[in-house]
Amino acid sequence: MVQKVGSTAQLTVTIPGLSSPARGYYEVWMATADTKNMVAIGNLNPGSTAIYTLPSGMNLSAFPVVDVSLEAYDGNPAHSATSLVRGTLKA
Repeated sequence: MVQKVGSTAQLTVTIPGLSSPARGYYEVWMATADTKNMVAIGNLNPGSTAIYTLPSGMNLSAFPVVDVSLEAYDGNPAHSATSLVRGTLKA
């Protein structure tokens, strides 16, 4: 869910039943509809609701997809291509 708070947009993410990964961590991304362009928003801890302030000027109609991936501690900032959950925001 995205809501406006003053002049900023905030994304709230909750994934019920998400367990701690054996290796790595979860990362939340905003993506274009074709998922060719992605912007990392922040880490997600299992069992919690996370609220992220989206980057100023982010066009949500251009980045309507929310993706949660499993990432390795490998120093590579790119998406791992291991998506656990993906959904599209409603206009």
